[in-house]
Amino acid sequence: MGQWSTFKLIDLTQNGHRIFYFIVARAALVDYDLLAFHAFQLLETISDMFDIVMDLTGVARDTELPMAWLSKSIQICPPGILPCISVSPRMGLALANSIVDSCTI
Repeated sequence: MGQWSTFKLIDLTQNGHRIFYFIVARAALVDYDLLAFHAFQLLETISDMFDIVMDLTGVARDTELPMAWLSKSIQICPPGILPCISVSPRMGLALANSIVDSCTI
């Protein structure tokens, strides 16, 4: 299992956006810098809107993403990527609820 099974293109939405699937629990099993490089390589080829689905299944204290890495990845993200991410308020709320649920002790 590597960064290719952790972050991958899986489908198109009904409105034509590409969907990338990020399995957060698997990120702990790969080199974070290689994962970021792989994700940026995939996303740099996209010039239109896309969605990222973050699968939080199995996320626990030992598999959560280090905030330092997440912050660093956002800072070094190529400039053309962030404006292309489609953000649905409903998905954002669902993601926030999932994060809160996964962190509850």
